[in-house]
Amino acid sequence: MKKKLILALTVLTVVICTILAGCASSGTGTGKEIIGIIGAMDDEVNTLKHAANIKKTTTVAGMEFCEGRLGKKDVVIVRCGVGKVNAGVCANTLINDFGCTKVINTGVAGSLDNAIDIGDIVVSEDTVQHDFTAEAVGFAKGEIPYTGLYAFPADAELRAAAVKAANEAAPEIKAFEGRVCSGDQSSQQKSRRIP
Repeated sequence: MKKKLILALTVLTVVICTILAGCASSGTGTGKEIIGIIGAMDDEVNTLKHAANIKKTTTVAGMEFCEGRLGKKDVVIVRCGVGKVNAGVCANTLINDFGCTKVINTGVAGSLDNAIDIGDIVVSEDTVQHDFTAEAVGFAKGEIPYTGLYAFPADAELRAAAVKAANEAAPEIKAFEGRVCSGDQSSQQKSRRIP
C-alpha cells in the first residue's frame, strides 16, 4: 500500500512537471507567469521541492513559500497544512504576495467512487465543500451565500494539460476527470455528498 502511494506521488510530481512544461503564458500584464503549487502535507510537496531549483524561502503565516524554477517555469511551492482555511490563506498569499498567475493544488485523497483505485489520478472539473451549509439562514446545502454557486470550476486549460500530462507520463495509471469534494472533516458516507 505504501509503495503504491509513493508511486502515485512520484507520478503526480511528473505530471505536475509536465503540466508546467506545457503551460501557456498568461496575463498579469507583466508577461511573467508564476505558478503556485499547494500541498497540505510535506509528502505532497517534498518531491517537487527537491526537483526544483529553490532560490528563496519566505515564511508567511507559518507556511514556507519556496520560490524557484521547476523545469523552465517560475514556481512557488508551499505546504499549507490541512484544512480549507489554510488552503485559502495560502492561495491568497500566493496570488497577492508572490504574484502567482496560476495555482495548482496537489495531494492525496480518498474517493467515494469504487472505479477510482489507490494511485489513480483525479483532475478536478470543479470543487465543492462537503461540509459547508448555510441552511439555517435560507440557503441550500453547499450553496455559497449570495453567489448562487455550489462549485468552483477548474481552469479548463490547466485541466486539459493535467489530463494530457497524466496520460503521457504514466499511461498505466488511470486519470479521471470529475468533481473534487473538499472539507475540514473526513467523509466516508455517500449520504454526505453534495450533488
